[in-house]
Amino acid sequence: MRIHLLVIMFALAMAAAARAGDVDTLYLRDGSVVNGTAVRRESGDWQVRSRFGVLNINAADVVYARQRETTLPVIEESHFFIDETTRTLSVVMQDVPARTDESAAFNLLMPGEVESVVTDSGAAVKFSRRQVGDHCLISVDYDSVPAAAKRIRVVLWQENLLERMDSKTVRFQRKYIPDRDGTILITIKYPREWKARSAEPRPESLAEGLIVWRRQVGREQEFAPEAVFETAK
Repeated sequence: MRIHLLVIMFALAMAAAARAGDVDTLYLRDGSVVNGTAVRRESGDWQVRSRFGVLNINAADVVYARQRETTLPVIEESHFFIDETTRTLSVVMQDVPARTDESAAFNLLMPGEVESVVTDSGAAVKFSRRQVGDHCLISVDYDSVPAAAKRIRVVLWQENLLERMDSKTVRFQRKYIPDRDGTILITIKYPREWKARSAEPRPESLAEGLIVWRRQVGREQEFAPEAVFETAK
């Protein structure tokens, strides 16, 4: 339950950051994320004006800070939360297809076991599911998705996301070939006891327990992030 709630909170924070280019994002050591207007003091500590009020955050508690920037729209976005057993809870952005012929729902085939579906604002989306081998076929109710929503976020468990290389190392690999210009945002949160041996191409952030890739790509330009982790000493 704790990891599930953490993932939803993280996903919504990331969604807010992706939608609004005028906010800063701080990733904290306890796994939480803070969005707002961030100012770094001479001491190195941070003060953030957020929707919860003014927050004072010690520099030692910040794993990574991404301050506002002007970017192309986010067209691919996935967040992966890996536990000690290598089981992964993933949060994947999916476009909402245009509604045609008064369709009541649209279908998505997702790898793994779907846990929930939410909007960018965190509202639950009504759906049904059917497991098809290693994939899950979900039918999403159009009426439960706000009319203005362009995308939803699917939360799912994935057992075989990581490739086991030997008894001590695993590898993460993904390949994206977008159909339009934009930004690809990929984050991995992994156990702090693990060691990231490599991450290619060079990530925007490589910190304790966190890898962030944020890459602007052109149409049909391949982006293939890869990371290798040492899971045991």
